[in-house]
Amino acid sequence: MTGGIPDRTALPYGETAGEFPLVVAVDTPSGVGVDDGAITGPYIPADVTVMFGAMKPCAMLPPAAYACGRVTLVDFGFDLAGHRPVIESVSGDTATEAIRLPRLADAKYSRGVTGLITGSASYPGAAVLSTRAAARTNVGMIRYMGPERARAMVLDVTPEAVLGKGHVQAWVVGSGVPSAEADEDQRDAQRQTIAKLLSHYAISDDDDDDLAYDMPPVVVDAGALDLLPDEVPPQVVITPHAGELAALLSDRGEDVDAEAVQLEPLHWALRAHELTGATVLLKGAITIVVGEANDADDAEAPASAVRPSTAGTLDGEEAADIEFDESGPDDAEPRMLVVGRAPAWLGTAGAGDVLAGMIGALIAQQDEDEPVMDAVAAGAYLHGYAAAIASASDQRGFNPPVIYGTAARKPMGTLGHPIIASDVIDAIPEAVRRLLS
Repeated sequence: MTGGIPDRTALPYGETAGEFPLVVAVDTPSGVGVDDGAITGPYIPADVTVMFGAMKPCAMLPPAAYACGRVTLVDFGFDLAGHRPVIESVSGDTATEAIRLPRLADAKYSRGVTGLITGSASYPGAAVLSTRAAARTNVGMIRYMGPERARAMVLDVTPEAVLGKGHVQAWVVGSGVPSAEADEDQRDAQRQTIAKLLSHYAISDDDDDDLAYDMPPVVVDAGALDLLPDEVPPQVVITPHAGELAALLSDRGEDVDAEAVQLEPLHWALRAHELTGATVLLKGAITIVVGEANDADDAEAPASAVRPSTAGTLDGEEAADIEFDESGPDDAEPRMLVVGRAPAWLGTAGAGDVLAGMIGALIAQQDEDEPVMDAVAAGAYLHGYAAAIASASDQRGFNPPVIYGTAARKPMGTLGHPIIASDVIDAIPEAVRRLLS
């Protein structure tokens, strides 16, 4: 192929439609970026790829992973102790660690509170989807702020929601909120509220940067992405698709469009993290998450890598007397995760609103010292797993390899059926139950 993303029918277990000739790649498909998964020129998509020794990043990173077909790994038994992986794939086991189990003395506040500023007069459905998703994702309480029609719709389906501002452990903003281009008159109340909140996360040359690090985590989605300050601390999570990431980067002087992001997603996700400081979740069949390295990966992480312990309010009531230890390695490499649990049926309107609400809920229920990035990736996994349950599909964006010499998995799988975003929300409790069991 001369370029572009492989365009195949999404079948279970990475199977292909069976056309001839059958293409087998040795170690990696020809023409793909082995280390970054990019496709920037001619390449040969494979039906089967046999890798030797260890998984290459291109087998896990989009779009090259889509050109690998079914992957068989010939394990040479290398000693990998002490070696840090370039890319980590999130599994059900790791995602389960982000689900907080209820405790004997729990009340709604101790289980986490998620605040949402989502939906608008034009897109009130996003408010419903994001709040319902957050409420279903094991959080103690949700607070909602939005226009009157959206408030009424939220209360109609989630009467447990509390209206108005207050203390929260995490914010979710922007889903269903118009962009600056759509709000030419700058009269949308949601955008004004979000802009006020996000202004407290801005890092500048002033001495008040500690206030930004002391704010609770915030998930910035969709229409709020163009309200993001120039530089923010890592507890700010952005959740763009390729087009939204291209727009964000273009506003910061990068020459990039949506197609370029699709062909080199890891490169541009890393660039967004480098420019903004935010934890970046780039949506896709294989979702990429980029953020700061864990404390476990470095001798001592900077204070900005640790989740603040103080709940925040919309008024930005910060503890100005808190002192932060800014020591730590300056050359820490960003950590990179991939999540490929979702079936292709998840490509449906409102799925991103559901994802934002789920991530906000998972972050809110974490202990103070838990890395935000792990909860973000777990939210993407749980989102995909719920979609797989709702659609009864065995298809997924990333398929783990077959280890040569072990019993091969079943060649038959269930393709599943179409779903809508609300179906994903309904499946969240069952997805949580299966992960915990």
